[in-house]
Amino acid sequence: MSIFIGGVRFSEQTFGMNAAQIYTSLLMLGVTALLLPTLFYKAINATTPGGVNLSTDTKIGPHILAISHGVLYICFQFFQRFSHQNIWGDNDPSIQKSMEHTPQIRRMLRVMLRKRTVVATISNFTSNLRHPHISESENGRAPQRVLRSSASSEEEPDEGPQMCLSVAIAMFAPPIATIFFIGGALVTSIDDLASSINVSQEFASLIVLSLTGNVEEIKSAVKASFRDKPSEALAVTVGSSIETALLIFPFTATVAWIIHKPLPLLFDTFEAVVLFFSVLIVNYVIQDGKSNWLEGMILMFTFGFYPGSDPASEVVNCVV
Repeated sequence: MSIFIGGVRFSEQTFGMNAAQIYTSLLMLGVTALLLPTLFYKAINATTPGGVNLSTDTKIGPHILAISHGVLYICFQFFQRFSHQNIWGDNDPSIQKSMEHTPQIRRMLRVMLRKRTVVATISNFTSNLRHPHISESENGRAPQRVLRSSASSEEEPDEGPQMCLSVAIAMFAPPIATIFFIGGALVTSIDDLASSINVSQEFASLIVLSLTGNVEEIKSAVKASFRDKPSEALAVTVGSSIETALLIFPFTATVAWIIHKPLPLLFDTFEAVVLFFSVLIVNYVIQDGKSNWLEGMILMFTFGFYPGSDPASEVVNCVV
């Protein structure tokens, strides 16, 4: 969505190719590690008559692998914040200027907004498509590139810390604790939620619950892309996926292993295929360091109909 919103305002946005390549590599590694238990289980059950007992056959190796991914994420944070700060954000010298729409396209978008067409759903984000600092070509048709630094300085003040760390922690602690308990209550009442809003349990779990927990993240990414900060939007979206794949899942699996409640991280075949190809499409979209509204539409339409399955019976079959 952030790429689409940025593409509506700008003809083409650019971000660092070096950062994009690192993001794609880490994302592919994390997703591959998540899918390996599923592939292992499917392959063993297809070739072994007696199947596999994951509760007894799982050795310490997979947990060492999970811990190593957590170490890799820590190394990535050190690389990003200390070792190679110059390739992140707008500091990368390879980032080109953003390209504005032609005057004809801008006029067409304004007309579409006034007529309340489909684009009107994003009118809050595209209310000012014309900028005084953008110069038009002599023939009025060639798209113009915008100097990102000048655009940012005119649109908003310099961002920086507004409060000390202790005050920030004190202000964030209560809402985080509240969200923790509300999220737990929402997960435990997912069946009632699905029946109350008249949707399937799978849709409520995969879509509604995900949107509820990531609405602020989506808002931040869209806002950054609209303000011509695609690198920041990329860090929010892809960076959070990397954090989930390399840190959250391994940490959860390791804690479950320590408290003797194995978490095999099994996905059904459809989930695994959709997850893998979604990451593959994201890699193809961002690896060139450029984005436009069509690529945003491609990502928004990368979905599949999930008919649902019975994960409880799947886990029972793998441990019996």
